[in-house]
Amino acid sequence: MGSLACGGQALNEITMAGLGQINVSYSEQEDRLLLRVSTTDADEIRLWLTRRLTFALCAGLDAIADAQLSGMAPNAAPLRDAIKEFHRERVLSEMDFSSPFQSQATSYSLGEAPLLVVGSTLVNGDMTQWGLTLADGRCINLSLPAKLMQGVYKMLTDSIDRAGWRKPPHEQPQPAAAPNAKVWH
Repeated sequence: MGSLACGGQALNEITMAGLGQINVSYSEQEDRLLLRVSTTDADEIRLWLTRRLTFALCAGLDAIADAQLSGMAPNAAPLRDAIKEFHRERVLSEMDFSSPFQSQATSYSLGEAPLLVVGSTLVNGDMTQWGLTLADGRCINLSLPAKLMQGVYKMLTDSIDRAGWRKPPHEQPQPAAAPNAKVWH
């Protein structure tokens, strides 16, 4: 069931029953988002999401939200978008975004260092199948309710804003020059 999103055998399979917490944060040093997923059996998975992949993932999650509202929302785009946003806000109001991520990890099945995600697939259904393909070809599958995926969407978009990724390049934070650094042209 869960391997559907990855198109093959999943390395790690996490369902709602085994999920502890999900956290997304921005690393300025890496210029990537760090996705941390903890499980109820004290395992933690750490993954790097690139800017390109994050924007594609957000577009996919937005398309799933559209599909879920297809029978309820009118075809007029402005009205459909307003209903989608209202639905998203209602779902998010039931979630806790104020509690800090609490790592109770006693094991790191993929290692303590975050691994790079190079591909992501989403399959809409009663449970959203979220496949994350790693740079070495391995795959992680998360099977989560659509409501929880709306929470993931919020964490991703909030992190995009904190990273300044929506700003034009000339408005983005510039790295500080190292003391006594030589500039090579």
